[in-house]
Amino acid sequence: MNIRLGIYFLLIVVGLVVLAWPEQDDQMMIQFSETHGPSLLDTAGIVILLVGYVPLIFPVFTKFSMIQQSAGTIFSKLLFVAAVICLLLIGVALVIGSDVLLWVAVTISAAAQATLIYFANRKIA
Repeated sequence: MNIRLGIYFLLIVVGLVVLAWPEQDDQMMIQFSETHGPSLLDTAGIVILLVGYVPLIFPVFTKFSMIQQSAGTIFSKLLFVAAVICLLLIGVALVIGSDVLLWVAVTISAAAQATLIYFANRKIA
C-alpha cells in the first residue's frame, strides 16, 4: 500500500477514535437536535478525520471516468448517487434525532465511498 494512503487511513481511524471517545461533559458546541451535536472533543475528531478523508475522496472526482471504465458506468454512478443520498440522509437523521436512520445511512455511505476510493486509487496493470 502506498505510504500516503496509509497515513490518510490512519488519520481517519484516529479521528474516529477521538470522535467516539466518551466525555465527562457532553456540552454541545452546535446542537442539531436534542440528542445530537458535536462537543469540542467531537469537533477535534471531525477535523482530524477530514484531514485524512479529503485527500482520499478527491481522486473520486478527478478520476471518475477511470472509475467508470474500471468498475462499470452504471455501478460507479449508482455508488456515487447512493453516497450522496446517504450523506443527505445523515443530515436529516441528525436533525430529527433518528439513530437507526443515522447508522443505516452512515453504513451505506461509507461502503459506497470506500468502494469509489478503492477504484480511484488502485493501480491498473
